[in-house]
Amino acid sequence: MNAEFPDPASRDRHGDERVAVGTPEGSVAARRERRILGRFRTVAGALWRLGFGAFCGLSFLLSFLIVGWVQRSARREVLKTWWRCRRQPRAGETFVIFAEADGATTDQARWPNWILAQQNGGWRGGSFRSVAAGLLGSLAENARLGVQAAFNTAVFVLPGTLLWAVGWYAGWMNSFNKGYENYYVGMSLFGVGTALFVAAMFYVPMALARQASTGDWRSFYQFGLVRRLIRRRWLANFSLAVLALALTFPLLIFKSLPVFWPQMSEALQDLSAVEQLRRLERYYFVVSLYGVSAFLILRLAVARLYARAVVDAVQSGAITPEELADGEWQAMHRLGLLVPLAQPTQHWAWRLLRWLGTRAGRTTAGFATFLVWLAFVLNVMTHEFLNFHAAGRGWWNQPLIQLPWFDYTPQHLREAAKAEHEAHKVP
Repeated sequence: MNAEFPDPASRDRHGDERVAVGTPEGSVAARRERRILGRFRTVAGALWRLGFGAFCGLSFLLSFLIVGWVQRSARREVLKTWWRCRRQPRAGETFVIFAEADGATTDQARWPNWILAQQNGGWRGGSFRSVAAGLLGSLAENARLGVQAAFNTAVFVLPGTLLWAVGWYAGWMNSFNKGYENYYVGMSLFGVGTALFVAAMFYVPMALARQASTGDWRSFYQFGLVRRLIRRRWLANFSLAVLALALTFPLLIFKSLPVFWPQMSEALQDLSAVEQLRRLERYYFVVSLYGVSAFLILRLAVARLYARAVVDAVQSGAITPEELADGEWQAMHRLGLLVPLAQPTQHWAWRLLRWLGTRAGRTTAGFATFLVWLAFVLNVMTHEFLNFHAAGRGWWNQPLIQLPWFDYTPQHLREAAKAEHEAHKVP
């Protein structure tokens, strides 16, 4: 038929031309529809993950789920970084295809779930135990990994942050009681806490990434291996400290802002306790959205740092393949990353890395990293001076490093709102 006069059957009842199924135009339309649907699912999934994470960030106990979920996300990021570094890329192979090709990495093909088991094909029928495992598999896994990671972090970080809280309290009490001859007590405790915290932050991020990659909490304490990885990525560790400082600064402002609300708006002073509580709950949910996102960004950055450090260390001989966990060895073997490579000698980046491997380079990069973490401490100190949180929580828990717990609602406001609510019930 003449192309200028389309077949009437190709028109719908309104006279518009339809694209025949199976034609190139139909294929393009179908692909466009699938692409739009895929993007919608991606956005909806991201909103669900962040929204549920923000909800968990308002509870001390549920914040452990965030730590576990982020640990699983970091493990996926390690594998994805290795996949990007693969020796011989295959045409048309995506990361999902690569991950699903091996049962050991199938769970890492996509973002981890919050509640349902990652693979739910086999639990829809069968015993109660299998059904429960399918419905709550990821929830249990997130809780287990979260407790392990939070505990290991606390072993290194909590001593320093607790000394911050005790030193600050001792300093204030000394000031109020005019015991100026004991001024050094608070300062000394705070100084020791700062030294312990900064020393811990040189080790903890890389060790947590290793724990996430292996899935074994004991790998956190492989001091020799972790130390070798840190020594090969001094510049990246400096960048990581800068990122942590940059992400923490807005969070500290968000934490301190509510105390200044009455001065910013006189109308807020007339709100009832219930209304103030509701306003704060909505506010801290938004803060938790930011906090969970920042916590995830920081841990994924550490995961990429760890993955590239492992590739560099293995290919240069600093780490033997036998020192890797079984899952790590299998993944890197599939990607051809266990073969030693000759390193370039002329590129400026390689010369910089070689210099960072010298004593002078390590000292310079280490001192710069120390200054950044010291700025982190001073930042926390400034905001706690402006708005001290009850029980010293602003000191002993740094939410982007330890537990991502972002609800700072005062307890006295909760009690006042409860009393007000109960009073309205009385006739």
